[in-house]
Amino acid sequence: MGLPNMFGEIKPIKRFVTARHHSVRDQLAGIRQGDTLGGLGFGPPGGPGPGKIEPVKAPVGFGPGVFWAPLLMSEFDTNEDNELSRDELVAGVQRWFSVWTPNRPAR
Repeated sequence: MGLPNMFGEIKPIKRFVTARHHSVRDQLAGIRQGDTLGGLGFGPPGGPGPGKIEPVKAPVGFGPGVFWAPLLMSEFDTNEDNELSRDELVAGVQRWFSVWTPNRPAR
């Protein structure tokens, strides 16, 4: 018998581990098929329901670029034309890496 707490009885782990060991052993031997769990079914009515998890869709125009673009433009747009050319990007990244790794030999 386990100890009581605010969530109910605390059950000893040894009983669980023993039962789990036998379950996994039987599944691997092909004697027993394991249980499969579906989705939790949370969300508003008409949602995907249990076992049907749909990917989360970000709002249009939202992604890593929202955070990176202002930083890269302020650091790398050397001619201040509000466009980042390939040469500006490469030069900026090389500048960052030279600061981050000062003792690294140049390539």
